[in-house]
Amino acid sequence: MAIPPLLALLWMPLDTPVDQAFAVAGFGFCAVGAMTNQIIPGALQLRLPHPMTGL
Repeated sequence: MAIPPLLALLWMPLDTPVDQAFAVAGFGFCAVGAMTNQIIPGALQLRLPHPMTGL
């Protein structure tokens, strides 16, 4: 599901500062979403993996 927005962000021109800020924000939201998708399944397990216990 994240591939179309990432491709759109890669395809858009970065001519103005507004476009650049939009691209940075878009990639940031995708990065946060990717981290959330990795953390939530671990939180639903009865026993957490070792790297996640420090979070």
